[in-house]
Amino acid sequence: MEIQLDLGKHCIKTEIQRQYDKSISEYFKTQNPELEEKIEFLKDVLEKVDLIGLRGKYKELAGNSDADVRLVLHKGGLFELRLDQATVHKAYLPQGN
Repeated sequence: MEIQLDLGKHCIKTEIQRQYDKSISEYFKTQNPELEEKIEFLKDVLEKVDLIGLRGKYKELAGNSDADVRLVLHKGGLFELRLDQATVHKAYLPQGN
C-alpha cells in the first residue's frame, strides 16, 4: 500500500491525522472493507512512528512543501517514508497490536 501526502499546508503529522480522520468518515459512510487496511496503517504510523522527530530532521516534512512524500507499507509490516523518491525512514510496524 502506498499513500501520497500533501504537505503544502500541513506538517506530516497533521496530514496523516487528516487522512486517517477522512478515511474513517468515508468508511462509516460506505462500509468499504478496502479502507480497513488503510485506516489501520495510518493509525499505526500515528502511534508508533516518531513523526515529530522526523519533522525536525527533514524540513520538507514540516509543511509548506511541494516535496513528493509517500508512506509505503510492504507485506510483513515493513514501513517506509519516502521523500522525493528517497527512503528517509524505514521500520517494521508491529502487526496486530
